[in-house]
Amino acid sequence: MNSLARSKTSRTYVIISFLTLFFVYISSTIPFNSAIIFLSFILFLAIFTSSSIKESLKESNFIIFYFLIFFYLIFLLYVRDYHLNSSYIYTVKKRVIFSFVYGIIFFVLYRNYLGLLKKTIRALLILNLAIWILQFIVSYATGEFFDILDLFGIRQQKGAAYFYTGTFFGITLFRPTGLFNEPGSYAMVIIQLLILDFFMSNKKFDKIHAIALFTLFLSLSTFSILLGFLFVVAYCFTQPKKTKLYAIMLLFMGLVSCFLIYYISIRFGESANSAISGLDFRRETIQYWMDLPIGDKLFGHEFTFHTIMSNRTIYQVYIEDLSFLFYMLFYTGIIFTCLFIFFLYYTTKSPGNFLFISIILFSKAYIGTYFLWTTIVFLYIICHQKKLSVSEPADEKDSETNDQEMEKV
Repeated sequence: MNSLARSKTSRTYVIISFLTLFFVYISSTIPFNSAIIFLSFILFLAIFTSSSIKESLKESNFIIFYFLIFFYLIFLLYVRDYHLNSSYIYTVKKRVIFSFVYGIIFFVLYRNYLGLLKKTIRALLILNLAIWILQFIVSYATGEFFDILDLFGIRQQKGAAYFYTGTFFGITLFRPTGLFNEPGSYAMVIIQLLILDFFMSNKKFDKIHAIALFTLFLSLSTFSILLGFLFVVAYCFTQPKKTKLYAIMLLFMGLVSCFLIYYISIRFGESANSAISGLDFRRETIQYWMDLPIGDKLFGHEFTFHTIMSNRTIYQVYIEDLSFLFYMLFYTGIIFTCLFIFFLYYTTKSPGNFLFISIILFSKAYIGTYFLWTTIVFLYIICHQKKLSVSEPADEKDSETNDQEMEKV
């Protein structure tokens, strides 16, 4: 195969890979038919040889651990909550099964093609950042929230809920959401893409990573700021040498801490028109969990769409709003939460790497979030490779040459 043909084939793989991951990483907000997504995965899988599957089976420990996590969730959904019959529990069951299947397929697809994964993740990160920046510029330039999803006729973003007038020295503060419905969802995706790209860049902090962090802070979401802050903390703790960048990061952490305190006082402070603030409601929800029987704490509360708490109703979205860690404690219990955290540690191979992946525990995710499981699979592939592969699906011979050259270096 000549170089031109290889180049075209390589671009085709990158495009297919990009589109496949793009639909998965935005599926939590923009509704797409899951069957279509699944078929696209099968088509993508058909491109690769069966040898990838055979080689993937050698990673028996990871696969066994992955299956253990999955079957535990199946036990909770189909045995513990067998009596539940609602559209919500059906959705959770369906998304958990699809998440598991996607993770396995991605493991087979990308195990030997880190070069392809690296290009795809970087492209996804840049695209999301570009759309967010466009929305940020247009919103502040026009004084009106720029609804990108509504522009393409997909759905209306909650633009009116994501800006504050005169709260910061009289300036109207917008909270851009990018391709997502709210800033917290944007942060949940971007932080995972940022961590993946950072790891695949051999943990070298570059301009794209800096831009991603700034978008998290400028989105003015408590979760976004917290996730960005935790990334900076993890970066500082894992640096072997005290460089200038390290000092800048520490200074940045201090400034962000001051801003976060000020912002929380604005966002969650007592309002004259409200009997209870956002922080108070979160405290009541946590207190509700603490008052649960020991059995519910160990094995989790049933997956209901809403729970009655005295004279108030706790909806599932409120549970998610308190972080993925609290979501697991509430619905899956302490036992599964501990098992999942140990699974994350095993996935990342070292305490330093675990610091980064543990950031997702503080995002607004839930067990049926597709890209959460694919991110975990990708991190396992990255962290358990001695070196990054630069191979492409169309260039198997070239990849062997590249590997030999890397060994010489």
